This record gives sequence, C-alpha cells and structure tokens, in this order.
Amino acid sequence: MNPASAGQKVMIHVLAIAYFLAIIAGSVVITLSLLLYARFASPAYLHWALIMLGGTLLIMAKAVTLYLRLAGSGTYWYLLLSFMLFGLSGELLLGYGVPLIAHGVTGIRISPGRGALHHLVVAVLGAQVVIEGLTEEDTVAATRMILRIVWIAYGYAILILGTRTVTGQNQRAVIRAFLVTGSIVLPIMLFSVLAALFLPDSVALREAPVASLLWLSAYSTLSIVLIARFMFGPQNKVT
Repeated sequence: MNPASAGQKVMIHVLAIAYFLAIIAGSVVITLSLLLYARFASPAYLHWALIMLGGTLLIMAKAVTLYLRLAGSGTYWYLLLSFMLFGLSGELLLGYGVPLIAHGVTGIRISPGRGALHHLVVAVLGAQVVIEGLTEEDTVAATRMILRIVWIAYGYAILILGTRTVTGQNQRAVIRAFLVTGSIVLPIMLFSVLAALFLPDSVALREAPVASLLWLSAYSTLSIVLIARFMFGPQNKVT
C-alpha cells in the first residue's frame, strides 16, 4: 500500500488528535465506571465500562489503521490484523453491552427470546467486522454502522419503556440524560453514515469515523458528569 499523500497526512494528523482525546476520555470513563462498580457492586457500572471499552477499541482500530498508513507500513495483512484485533473485540463488547445496560438501569428482565435476539445481533455485528476487514467495502462499513445505530436505538427503546416503572431518582436522572443525548447524537450519526455512503466525492467522510468519534466523545462527556455526580454526591444504588 502506498504512503498517504501530503493532504491525507494533514487530515490524518487532525484525526489523530481527535482519536487521542476520544481514547483518553473513554479510558477515564472506563476507570471511573470500574471504581463505582467496586464501590457499589452494581452491574450497571460494569456493563457501562464494557460498552465504553468497546467504543474505545473501535476508535483505536481506526487510529492504528491510519497510523500504519501514515507511516507507510500499512500492508494488507498488517492492516487487517490491527483492524481485527481492535475492531472485532470492540464491536462485540459494544453490541453485548447495549442491552445489558438498558435492562440493568430499568430493571426490565431479559426474556429468553430477547436473549436469543441479542446474541444474534452481536454475531451479525462481529461477522460484518470480519467481512469489512477482508473486503474493505464502504457499503459493508456503512451497513455495520447503521446496524449499530439501530441496536443503540433499541437500547433507548428499553430505556423509554423503563420510565414507566423506574422510581429511583438516580435511575430516572440517568435515563433522562441519555435520552436527551441520544436524541441529538443518533440522528447526526445516521446522517454522517448515509452522507458518507451516498454523497459523491465523500472521501473525507468515509475516511473519518465521524459517527464513532461523535458517539464516544458525547457519551464520555456525559458519563464523566454523571459519574462525578454519583461518586461525590448522594448515592441511591443503581440496580
């Protein structure tokens, strides 16, 4: 694979800064979530740490790929290995954690049928990572991102259902905060994916994982605010 051009290198350097900040923010959220889990033994904190770890690994997959291209050492198999190492594990963790955190916060039981659906969706997401890595097709990447957005929206549907039964102040505050954030972030994510797929000359959008960066940055910021509140403020245990 040929080294990146001068213009591409500038874009890659800009993205590298965004990647670095997003990875640091994600790592902070993971650490704080694990600290809260150790303090209160609430599965919701552990599940959120898994989701944020998945999102962070997905960003790392793109960051490593672009770094290898920038360095001129991005051979096909080298790029494929790095993408699979971070991308596959990140997608599986994110897909696995979405229903767990939604059901955990609301207390809605996961039925056997829903459990089977969860495993199927996670398997499809993982398969799409493998196919994308082998083919490097934009349509496969876009399909995977759209399925991920739909899956996150499914988690939001569970949160909306939970507003009818949740009575704890902390749980309701978390649900409201995530619903407001999702109503802003998810449409922008979907638009960026569709624009990258259908707009002509959208190389920059295809190269930059706008949706993933937006998701991780938004939820890292929200999580740090909420976790700081629960860490230092009055704590009603989240189930």
